[in-house]
Amino acid sequence: MKKLEIPDGVKEEHRKYFEEQVFKKMPVIKDEDTKKDDDTLRKKFWEYCKENWLTLAIGEPSQLRKIGNFLDEKYKSILASEGFKTELKDFWGNKYKKFCREPEEEWNAYKFTKGMGLRTCPYCNQNYTLVIMKKEERDGEEEKIYRPNIDHFYPQNQYPYFSLSLYNMVPCCEMCNLRLKGAQEVEIEFPNPYEFDMDEEFHFEFLFDGNVTMSMVSSDSNEKSKFNQYNKMLHLKALYDEHQDYARKIYDRFQKYGRGYFDSLQNLLSKEVSDKEKSNKEEETSKKVVFSEAEMRDLRWSQIPTKDEILDEPFGKMRKDLIGQLEDL
Repeated sequence: MKKLEIPDGVKEEHRKYFEEQVFKKMPVIKDEDTKKDDDTLRKKFWEYCKENWLTLAIGEPSQLRKIGNFLDEKYKSILASEGFKTELKDFWGNKYKKFCREPEEEWNAYKFTKGMGLRTCPYCNQNYTLVIMKKEERDGEEEKIYRPNIDHFYPQNQYPYFSLSLYNMVPCCEMCNLRLKGAQEVEIEFPNPYEFDMDEEFHFEFLFDGNVTMSMVSSDSNEKSKFNQYNKMLHLKALYDEHQDYARKIYDRFQKYGRGYFDSLQNLLSKEVSDKEKSNKEEETSKKVVFSEAEMRDLRWSQIPTKDEILDEPFGKMRKDLIGQLEDL
């Protein structure tokens, strides 16, 4: 629901892991083993991966895009070969599986998802993506209990060489990863969550006509096609149609406790204090507000997510947009 950021510490840990566990273990094809044209291309392909290992490890989406386009064009013939496809999937797939199974002392999927610090799924903003670990009293080690799924935004079956690319791994809920997005093909030119800000590109719009009807509207006509693709890929409209009652409860609260109610409450919670004017030394009474306008606003709505907080709790984006629209009424 908003553009994701990767902490520097996560980047550094992933860089070190990729160098040791991927780069240094890439296949070495000797000259004497390149008797066929395809063997020569295989050799050059792996050499290119070695030369660009750092970008494959922690390169940003635009850099990954350049690599993907180059490989697709330069090595199109062998990438279409079932044998080479299997070779790539075996190498990269096994490296990713190893990353997911690494013990606690190693950089692993648990540490990555915990380091990202996402509380809810960046795709749907409905399910929690917390990392749960329990420390054993006996030896002080943490037992892995639960972590979010990791979605490869550009799928592994399309781009196996991005299987451990940091900017291609998105912590998300199981429903989005396995049910809604799944293994749908994604064109490499399509912007991923580390460069596309969903919060900027669309907003929830509500119609209050005795009921509450919710729709998702693109904020920028130039970006509408991108949002529509995200909407279709993640089935967002169908997903949020099932939660219109959540918006209705907020609207009901708005009707029951309108602005006048909280203005009266703020006045009631004020207290009189003595204040002397310097000009005539006469004592006058004035009112000092106990709660500021911002505090009363929080009290009215219970919690108002900011842009930076929309992924902290489920429905943060929807709640932010709904409250904004109600306050403009």
